[in-house]
Amino acid sequence: MNGRWSLSFDSVLVNVGDGDFLLRAKRDDDGKWHVEQDIPYSTSGAKTVPLPAPLVWGGDGHNHWHVPRVATNQLVRLDGKGRPVRGQSWTDAKVGFCFFDYSRQLAAKGPEDAAHSRESCGDEDDDVVGMGLSPGWGDTYKWILPGQTIDITDLPDGTYRLWAEADQPGWFREVTRDNNRTWADFELSTRANGLRYALVSNVGPRPRAA
Repeated sequence: MNGRWSLSFDSVLVNVGDGDFLLRAKRDDDGKWHVEQDIPYSTSGAKTVPLPAPLVWGGDGHNHWHVPRVATNQLVRLDGKGRPVRGQSWTDAKVGFCFFDYSRQLAAKGPEDAAHSRESCGDEDDDVVGMGLSPGWGDTYKWILPGQTIDITDLPDGTYRLWAEADQPGWFREVTRDNNRTWADFELSTRANGLRYALVSNVGPRPRAA
């Protein structure tokens, strides 16, 4: 069996903190976007902080605005002792995230019903957009969506680790970044008929309350 092979996966961004994760963006007369993060106070109101994060149009079927590289996925090959092999890593082609309350991940946190929707991500000609993620809620990009893949056509069989990291560029204000990374180990194999498959053997930390 010939052709290209890709590893497909879900990406899940979860707000495990106590406050909403809120981004706002406005486009000036020159077409440049200015992104800000609202940092909620414990009582009421919020502090607005400008961010260096850009915005890109997700014209690949998403058809709304994204912040690129909110989540980054990287594949590394592991040696016999479970250590990354130098120079053997591959990164996904993901455009970015427009995050909103897709599913409740932590029952003990946040509202029971979604507070932030996809609609605020905007249309292509909008000059103001917003994104939000309530405490305890997550946004999932399914494996069938564009960019949720890494090309493994030329990769040999063996043991690999898929890393997932939130905010790798360090754009956003967070209480801690210690819970921004997780991973999944798997064995990549090829059957006699050429079919390739990945068998997960171990996984890293799952979302939990901060």
